[in-house]
Amino acid sequence: MKLNNLHMQGSDIDSYIVDFDRLVDEAGYNKFDMGVMIKFKEGLQPSLLREILLHTVPAPNTLAGWRQKARERQTVYKS
Repeated sequence: MKLNNLHMQGSDIDSYIVDFDRLVDEAGYNKFDMGVMIKFKEGLQPSLLREILLHTVPAPNTLAGWRQKARERQTVYKS
């Protein structure tokens, strides 16, 4: 339930990633599961998700790829 309610606060992508990973581990989910990647995307700020989808072709297909692109696009977006 905590994982379902987790959303990125403001522009703090690093805290979101740390909290997300901790909750995934606590729940015993597999980080390579497609559902975990979808949950990660759902918790991102809508504007950041849009940035990633608009500027990343093809879109990431792993949780690690989404984390990396979220950090990259957040850095560009905040600048």
